[in-house]
Amino acid sequence: MSSTTLKIELYRAEVGERPGEALRVLMQFKEAGVGFLAVSCVAQPGGTVVLELVPEHEETFRRAASRIALEIRGPERGFLFQDGDRVGAVADNLAKLATRGIAVISSHAVTGGGGRWGMLLQVVPADFERAAEALGF
Repeated sequence: MSSTTLKIELYRAEVGERPGEALRVLMQFKEAGVGFLAVSCVAQPGGTVVLELVPEHEETFRRAASRIALEIRGPERGFLFQDGDRVGAVADNLAKLATRGIAVISSHAVTGGGGRWGMLLQVVPADFERAAEALGF
């Protein structure tokens, strides 16, 4: 299976705590034709939910966010790994950064079924270019 590592732009938006609020926002993006490479929902103390969004097409995403009056923060830069599933895949990629003294500030890895896995990863912004070099960009 082919291995892909992409530089990505990640955005965040806060939505209400009521059940279905994140769904309501995601349905509005769906109706606007916005596709995502990754979506994460994280509950925060105090009752809000933070959506972390990696859009396929930034301009389409920004226009839709404006139309639905969603306040977005970002972009923040990061990486998206997509690869064939194998033991140690996450560790091997993290080692490329650790050996150069680059700290990871956020990482989410999952299997995708069918022998695939993926990971979103962010480093300290000042280390982004060094991280990109370490990862082969």
